Amino acid sequence: MTHPVAFLKQHARGQLVRFLCVGGAAAGVYFAVVHALAMWAGLPVTLSVSVGYTCSVAFHFFANRRYTFRCTGHWSAAQLLRYTAVAAVNYALTMVVVTLLTRSAAIGLYLAVACAIVTTTGFGFVASRRWVFRSQGPIDE
Repeated sequence: MTHPVAFLKQHARGQLVRFLCVGGAAAGVYFAVVHALAMWAGLPVTLSVSVGYTCSVAFHFFANRRYTFRCTGHWSAAQLLRYTAVAAVNYALTMVVVTLLTRSAAIGLYLAVACAIVTTTGFGFVASRRWVFRSQGPIDE
């Protein structure tokens, strides 16, 4: 029998790995949309980032809910509201980082967006695990 603390640590590591994989896929969605809108459609950077962020957040919610945190059944309004609050905080962080880095530090859009993703990952995992998708007890892997 596995010790409960060891199981929880292993369980959290598994969730973190899945969270990072989903985050990588969401980043791919994000970059693809930002690139298409800013470079191909010629939309303003802030609009391109906003639309890209919205698309990646929707993907991130459903993939993390099902794959990372293994929630079953239908999603709830409370879960969606909690996730929206986390996404709003991450959105604000993203806009601050992208704006500061592209204007003040004069770095490229893609590097600024990548820095914003790194900035929001830790907060997003902890908030998702402990608040948004919390379960009543550990779920067997």
